[in-house]
Amino acid sequence: MSRIKNLIQEMSGDPAALCSQICLVERVDKENRTADLQPIDGNAPLLDSNLQADQGGTKGVVLMPRVGSYVVAVRRVRDKLDFGWSKVGF
Repeated sequence: MSRIKNLIQEMSGDPAALCSQICLVERVDKENRTADLQPIDGNAPLLDSNLQADQGGTKGVVLMPRVGSYVVAVRRVRDKLDFGWSKVGF
């Protein structure tokens, strides 16, 4: 997992701006391209996590995880209160 984190940090340009968590997929909404994720470390669930960068997009390839599978969710931290989630692997 640290290799994935390092690659993402290289792409983002700011290593302090990313935080990753392994999560269990609890629900997938294919129409809205979102998923509910439960971090395995016991933190609060990540509800309606976007499965693509363009939240309003309808085109492109989107990998839909299966309920019960594990994903790596990466949070880009802008400051202590503002963040967003994106999926890295399924």
